[in-house]
Amino acid sequence: MQYVCDAPGGKTWFRLETDAEAEAESALMRHAVDKYFRRHLAAARESYRAPAGAPAFERDIGLK
Repeated sequence: MQYVCDAPGGKTWFRLETDAEAEAESALMRHAVDKYFRRHLAAARESYRAPAGAPAFERDIGLK
């Protein structure tokens, strides 16, 4: 999880980076953040095209 910025009303925005973080946040806060995280991650994976000629171990670095 990475800090993004402070928001109005004394709130803070964070970026979730893994499924585990999304699941933990969902359980802790009792909301469906993991469902939305997985939906957007799947859409990003489907639309991502690795650079031509990139080694296999580096192809998903650009996806993040």
